[in-house]
Amino acid sequence: MIDERRGRHIAARFDLKMLGLLGVLVEARRKGLIPSVSPLLSELSRAAGFYMTPELINRVKAACGEA
Repeated sequence: MIDERRGRHIAARFDLKMLGLLGVLVEARRKGLIPSVSPLLSELSRAAGFYMTPELINRVKAACGEA
């Protein structure tokens, strides 16, 4: 998992799947590795200052069946 522009460019060149942090959380929820994304989204915003629009939060929750 990386966010660097160069790393993403190289991954795209090799046709590798790229996921950001929220994509990793959605996959973890779908695989049953975490019980819910909602508290993690709140904690990311509160403790880490990770900015997410309300629309994005709703989309992530909907993708996890938590809307």
